[in-house]
Amino acid sequence: MGEESQLIIKDNTRETKRKQAEEALRESEERFQQIAGNIDEGFFLSAASDNSAIYVSPAYEKIWGRPVEIAYAHSKSWLEVVHPEDRVHVNACIEKHNRGKIAFSQEYRILRPNGTIRWVYDSVYPVKNESGEIYRIAGTTKDITERKKLEEVLQQAHDELEKRVEERTVELAKANKDLKTENKQRRKIENKLRKSEKQFRDIFENTLVGMYRTTPDGKIIMANSTLVRMLAHSSFEELSKRDLEDKKWYHPQHPRSEFKERLERDGQVIGLEAIWTKKDGSYLITRENARIVHDDDGDILYYEGTVEDFTERKRTEEEIIQLKENLQNIINSATDIIISFDKDNKVSTWNKQAEYITGFKQKKVIGKHISELKVFDNPRELLDSIQSIHEGKRPESDKLVLKTINHVKKIIKTSFSIVKGGNKQSIGSLLTGKDITNEIESHGKLLQGNSYLISDKNNKSALDLFIILTSPDCKGLWITRSDPEILKSTVSSRNIQTVVLKQNTARGFEHISNLERLTAKIKDFTEKNIKSVILLDRIDYLLSNFSFEQFIKSLYQITDIISENNSIFLLHLNPSVVDARQLAMVEGELRPLPGQKLEDIQIRDNYYDILKLVYEHNQNNSFISFKKISQRLSVNNKTIGKRIHDLEEKGLILIRKQGNLKTSFVSEKGKALLHKRNIL
Repeated sequence: MGEESQLIIKDNTRETKRKQAEEALRESEERFQQIAGNIDEGFFLSAASDNSAIYVSPAYEKIWGRPVEIAYAHSKSWLEVVHPEDRVHVNACIEKHNRGKIAFSQEYRILRPNGTIRWVYDSVYPVKNESGEIYRIAGTTKDITERKKLEEVLQQAHDELEKRVEERTVELAKANKDLKTENKQRRKIENKLRKSEKQFRDIFENTLVGMYRTTPDGKIIMANSTLVRMLAHSSFEELSKRDLEDKKWYHPQHPRSEFKERLERDGQVIGLEAIWTKKDGSYLITRENARIVHDDDGDILYYEGTVEDFTERKRTEEEIIQLKENLQNIINSATDIIISFDKDNKVSTWNKQAEYITGFKQKKVIGKHISELKVFDNPRELLDSIQSIHEGKRPESDKLVLKTINHVKKIIKTSFSIVKGGNKQSIGSLLTGKDITNEIESHGKLLQGNSYLISDKNNKSALDLFIILTSPDCKGLWITRSDPEILKSTVSSRNIQTVVLKQNTARGFEHISNLERLTAKIKDFTEKNIKSVILLDRIDYLLSNFSFEQFIKSLYQITDIISENNSIFLLHLNPSVVDARQLAMVEGELRPLPGQKLEDIQIRDNYYDILKLVYEHNQNNSFISFKKISQRLSVNNKTIGKRIHDLEEKGLILIRKQGNLKTSFVSEKGKALLHKRNIL
């Protein structure tokens, strides 16, 4: 064989080796591309000299919402979308890395083109060549937005749960530190591998998620060390002995057959939650992404996927759900009203007691602004109270008026507090309260917005109460059948307007002849005189001209008007003019006049003297001031004021302001007590 032939053979041999090397490199890069394209984490490789991008995985577009081409064209383009608040931190990490070419990891926020904010976690480390020189920078990027959202929820949970989360966060930080240490040791060993194999292996072994390849019949042909540890095996060789078709490796609720059906039907599974069995028999909750890899003929080669240990997160989610359920049960079991508002003053909590007292269900109020809800009688006052507590002030009033679904007003004694989040910043406000309506009414106080029934044969007690309730700030409307001439001598106050129930005109008085005009008159008067008082007397006239059904229908309309305009309505009814059924219907619509029980009322003689003196002046249609009472009884003004206040609290006296003076009137309850004591 000649020298020329030997040269040809050597050239052919070199060409063959070159092609084999290129084929091996191509296959290695294909494996790398398959793995990189199947996992949610982004991978990148750049030149150490100028940071120009050598490789950016497809996951970059999913995480950053930007085409990969931008990363290749502009190596620092990713810095442009870093959240402004995080740029100082990110730049500091980069500068530190550039000075020493050291590995580092960091979390920061990015602004995607659609305006959304995402959290990402970067791990960056240097890559050395066979000479031990750093010539590449490799790294991974993971979207941790959901984890961040979960952390925010955890921070808002109960104090005890916060403590547990904090302890577990420390444990996770330690585990993450251990993982980084292991990764660093592993990278030192892998520096001896060829360039393409090193790129693939670094990514494959250093990721915090498990990665695998399995055959459809259940053989494990590849798994990273994370997955090995995850399943409590000592090595891949030991793990590979598993027969994945054996049912013992899966929880009965999550058989492998279900996974295969979905995978072969859809070609991939994303975020599949399942329960696997570890080597020691304990269960591992996983979240899995997988796809089918085919050969050129379309036949299945293997399944390829990633697995995340979801056990701790799942347990935490279940604990949060359980804690929320327990907290809601406690709130709903409370005998007090519990209402919370978010920072926009929208209702966020409405417990069962609030439902019971008002009749409004949760779904009708949750998410609604205070001003949108009819249940709050004075939304402006409630908003002012909330603003006061946020300014560190005490609300002007500790009482809140709620209107029930049936337009009945309830007086709630309230307490306000600020609701704070995990960062100790205010996220809303909390209102707790107790219904004290009956307690207030037990002292003889009438509530504005309510309608009352005075059942008596004559109208004297009703008229006396009506006159006492009227004042310059509380106008009165008396609708009666009484003789007009008698009316002039009975009621002469400028605070009272009198209307006569009559078919034809009454000299000097407005008259009403039908139910429509009656309702319209009350509506017009209460709209012009908010917080007024109405007395409807002698309804026997109405019942003689109209049916009871017509009358009760008008009564329903009147009580609605009274509630809307925050007035008081008194209906005097002689029980003898209606039957039992009709009386029951009227009693069902109107509230009984409060404060008539005397069994538990006891007053000392010095209180009795005040009550008797006030009553004597009331009988003579004259007013008596606090100062005059003090002079008549030879007691100082301060003591007289306190005693009169005590009598008012017991419902025995009503106090009205006449100009600059405060005057007193004996209530029906007070008159009854005087009468009882005189008899005794």
